[in-house]
Amino acid sequence: MSSLPPGVEDGAVTNVTALAAANQDLLTAGGHDLDMSIENSTREGAGRFRVANDTEASIVRLTEADGAAGATDLSTYFDGEEAGIRNRTSGEVAYGHGPTSTRRGARFISGLAYVLPRAYVSAPAWETAGSRTTDSGEERLVLHADALRPESERGSGFGGVSGTDEEVQSVDARLEVTPDGLVRTLTVSLDLERTDGETYTQTVSYTAEDIEAGSLDRPTWLSKAPQLQASTDSDDRLLVVEHTGGPTIEAGTNLTIGGGFRSVGNVSADRPISEGDTLYVYATGEDFDRTPVLSVNERPTLPENATAFSGRTQLGGSQGDHEFAAGVEIASESSDTAASLRSRLLGR
Repeated sequence: MSSLPPGVEDGAVTNVTALAAANQDLLTAGGHDLDMSIENSTREGAGRFRVANDTEASIVRLTEADGAAGATDLSTYFDGEEAGIRNRTSGEVAYGHGPTSTRRGARFISGLAYVLPRAYVSAPAWETAGSRTTDSGEERLVLHADALRPESERGSGFGGVSGTDEEVQSVDARLEVTPDGLVRTLTVSLDLERTDGETYTQTVSYTAEDIEAGSLDRPTWLSKAPQLQASTDSDDRLLVVEHTGGPTIEAGTNLTIGGGFRSVGNVSADRPISEGDTLYVYATGEDFDRTPVLSVNERPTLPENATAFSGRTQLGGSQGDHEFAAGVEIASESSDTAASLRSRLLGR
């Protein structure tokens, strides 16, 4: 090969941790579609997941086989503005625009999805087994393993390829990795024995394909929930939320105004809120003793005691199986001061 992946020197694998870290960095940087499956020979719990990140948007699909304990079918999506979580098992959909709790949840699930591939790259005691060049001209180093590394060497949080009540009896693993450290294909087969004497084989495999920036389509299920967008006006004392599409929000639906990790209060409209309608919210009072006031399609005249929103502020609610929210990030005086101080200390 013209060059060797991180963690490989003079034709030998010298640092599996570096190899796994390089692969993790490339996957999370985006531009790849990871498809991973887990199959058990005699036990329930087989599953599959896909993590696609085209650098502009990310999609995760987690599927656990029917009949498995806690079986679920979950999808997430987020791009620069929108985010969503869909539980295909229950039919629930959560939608968020801007910095909302739904966005945090979708990003958290996406981050967790990369932990499992790293575990199976980190665990085997890899040895070089030749190289190959694909039809497209990509060079790949081939690695093989017939044993696992000690768990103490795999890194905290990345060593769990078997349960605490299981012991690995044999290992057969193979991967192909590019010179920059991207694991293109991986297969790990483990023969496991439980403390009760039960034995089974678990086979984990994945492929990582390139995808172009902006190639992922916005899922149609996002539109099952009301679509909202938020902004502020009047020196951040007025929260403006537009209904831009999707289902109508029924009259009387409870809407929560959130500031950071605490609630400012609840409001509701005495009329349905449909596409094209605009919600105006202001609040009076300070800290934990604030009262929000809602107006629909009529911009209110703010009272003198209307106080500014700050930090991450969102308006959200739920209707049937659908949750919806729109948020906005408001720079606070303290954050501005911290940023200014940091710049001065760094000489910028």
